Amino acid sequence: MGYILAHSGARFLLLDTRLEGLAGQAGLAGVRVIRCAGDGGPGDRYEGFLAGAPPVRPVSWLGDEEETISVNYTSGTTGRPKGVQYSYRGAYLNALGEVIVAGLGAGSVYLWTLPMFHCNGWCFPWAVTAAAARHVMMPAVDPARVWELIDGEGVTHYNAAPTVQLMILNHPRAHRLGRPVTAMVAAAPPSPNRGKDIIISGGENISSIEVEQAITAHPAVLECAVIGIPHPHWGERPKAFITLNQDAAATPEEIIAFCRDRLARYKCPDTVQFGPLPKTSTGKIQKFVLRDREWAGHDNKIGRA
Repeated sequence: MGYILAHSGARFLLLDTRLEGLAGQAGLAGVRVIRCAGDGGPGDRYEGFLAGAPPVRPVSWLGDEEETISVNYTSGTTGRPKGVQYSYRGAYLNALGEVIVAGLGAGSVYLWTLPMFHCNGWCFPWAVTAAAARHVMMPAVDPARVWELIDGEGVTHYNAAPTVQLMILNHPRAHRLGRPVTAMVAAAPPSPNRGKDIIISGGENISSIEVEQAITAHPAVLECAVIGIPHPHWGERPKAFITLNQDAAATPEEIIAFCRDRLARYKCPDTVQFGPLPKTSTGKIQKFVLRDREWAGHDNKIGRA
C-alpha cells in the first residue's frame, strides 16, 4: 500500500476504519486521510466531507476523453504492482459494453464479491450505475453471506475470480435457485509458451497448468498450484500445493495415483503438500512465493537438467 501511494502520487486516501492497522504501516506523509466508518455516525469523516462540499457544480477540467480517469495497480503476482492507466473513453465504453453483455437493467441487483479496486471492479461500478441498478456491498468475501444475500436481496448478477466461485459453489449453503443469476468468472487462458508455467524435467516439457487441471478434477480438491522444484538428477520435478474442500480428506499418495490415471507418469507430481495457498488481495495464487520458498539457496528458480 505504501509503495502504491508513493508511486501514484496520491494526495487523498479514503480509509475504511476497519483497515486502520494496515494504513498505519503504509506511511501516509503528504496524504490527506478521510476515514469512512460506513455508518454515517459522528466518526465518519467521509459523510462530513461530502456534506461540506459547495453546492455549485464544479467546472470540468477534462480536455480530452483519452485522458486518464484512474491508475489501477496490478496484483503483483510476479513482483511489484504496475500502475495501469485507464482512459475516460476506455472506461465508459467498457462499462456500456458490460451493460449490454451482462443484461443489466434498472431491476438488476449486483452483488460485490469482486473487489472494486481490482481493475475498477472490471468497470462494473460504472456499468451498474449506468443501468440504474442496485449495488449490494460486502466488506470481504464470505460464502455463507453470499448465499444469504443472494436469497435475501434477490441478487441477479455478480462477478468472481475462479477461487471465489469455487468457495461459493462448494459451500454447505449452496443450493439451486428458482431464478437465473449471472455469474461472470475471469479465467484468461495461459500462454502455452509462458516460461514459468513450463517445468523442464530431464529435458521433457511439463505444463504446470495441465497438471493442475488434472488434480482439481479430484472431488476432494478445492484448488491447487503446481511448480517445478529442484531435483538432483532431473533438474526439476513437479510439486503440487493443494487446498482441500471443507471436510474433505485425501493423501499425497491418493492424489499422485489420481494423476497417474490421467497423465503420463513423468508429468505427475513427485510430492504433494496440503494447506492454504499464498494469494494476492484479488485472490490470485502467488506462485512466485512458492518458488522462492522451494528454490531458496539456488542460483536459479528453473532447473535445466
